[in-house]
Amino acid sequence: MATKSEYLEHLQVASWLRVKGWRFHHSPNETYTTSVKQKMMNKRKGVSPGFPDLLVLTPRSGLVFIELKRVKGGRVSEAQDDWIGALNVANYPARVCKGAKEAIEFLEGYL
Repeated sequence: MATKSEYLEHLQVASWLRVKGWRFHHSPNETYTTSVKQKMMNKRKGVSPGFPDLLVLTPRSGLVFIELKRVKGGRVSEAQDDWIGALNVANYPARVCKGAKEAIEFLEGYL
């Protein structure tokens, strides 16, 4: 069986969150532009490399952050690792999850 893309893994998590009725936001840091002007504007507005993919408002614990990777082949960047560490130090649950199944299991801990 072929490994699902990160995009398909993300869609599965988003669908699960919608069924649960949980509020969430996807941070589109992967938005690519060749425009130097747009890159500068994004940076000034606070677009930050490595910020986690998902912010989820959970019923029990408030905000939870997930950096979602595909099950096989996904690589965590130094900037992503730094963000996850900083969020955990600030007492926000944050984790890199390999695949939708792992992300959903992590979120279920905050029901």
